[in-house]
Amino acid sequence: MFFARRDFPKYVGRDAINAEGLGYKELNEEILRRILSGERVVRVINVNGQRYIGVNLPRHGIRDARVEIYGTPGNSLANLNNGVEFVIYGNAQDDVADTMHDGKIVIHGDARDVLGQALQGGEVFVRGGNAGNRVGIQMREYRSKRPYLIIGGKVDDYLGEYMAGGVIMVLGIDALSKCNVQLVGKHVGNGMVGGRIYIRSKVLENRLD
Repeated sequence: MFFARRDFPKYVGRDAINAEGLGYKELNEEILRRILSGERVVRVINVNGQRYIGVNLPRHGIRDARVEIYGTPGNSLANLNNGVEFVIYGNAQDDVADTMHDGKIVIHGDARDVLGQALQGGEVFVRGGNAGNRVGIQMREYRSKRPYLIIGGKVDDYLGEYMAGGVIMVLGIDALSKCNVQLVGKHVGNGMVGGRIYIRSKVLENRLD
């Protein structure tokens, strides 16, 4: 899937972390330092492919903080998240919210492949954008936690593959005025044993497994 070029808001304040030239370890250390010093909202600008952003926060017990990202984060954003809110003003690459237990992720652009793999709790929103292949693979419910994965646009193949719990919604907001638009690719629900998938359109039978 090729995503359309979009313009996203830019942060003009002077308190943001400038990620230009920083590796992911340096960036994560600075995000953690600011949160531990008492900042509840941390803004990061000029993000350009840095992977693993925020993966260090769960082991420090960080919850109830907000990380705003301006740019395009690399693979494995917010993996193992357990109570932090991430807001991305841009597109996100592969494997966002892998094994997330709690918290919220809002992507104002598009998301690539394997979004919400093994998602166990919390909420993931792709606002008006699209997502790639294998969205919600192995999603599950854990005890009283039920994860929610909401896609504002369309998704590619293997939606909800091996899904065991939780809720996926595909809204197709940009396609509401169009006829005969398929919001999902092939093999929807392949190997699915639990959970619910809601698709706001007709789905061809040959796209279901």
